[in-house]
Amino acid sequence: MGQLPNRDSIERMIFGRYWSGYHYPRHLQMLTPKALADLIRRAGFGDIEVKSAIHLIAARSAQNFLVGRLDYRPTMNYGKTPVYSLLLLLVAPFCLVEHAIGKGGMMNVMAKKPS
Repeated sequence: MGQLPNRDSIERMIFGRYWSGYHYPRHLQMLTPKALADLIRRAGFGDIEVKSAIHLIAARSAQNFLVGRLDYRPTMNYGKTPVYSLLLLLVAPFCLVEHAIGKGGMMNVMAKKPS
């Protein structure tokens, strides 16, 4: 079981280079749900399930946009701007819709190793 950014998300399409899934060096490969399932299948696993995860990762993407594109330079506390809590509230409805249509910014993966 694991969780990782979804390259096929609506969020990535909207935020582009400011998408928080581009979090190097933690995420060196960006995969779509289909590409991830294929990779896991080729590794010999079965019962593969890859689906959108409920996550508020879009708040970080919105923050990245504000800081990078709009040149907003506040003092950060643990990597978060003073408006981060507000961004969480603002993106929550978007994240729910994105998840409901299977295009959320994060995806959960589960697979079983054959016995």
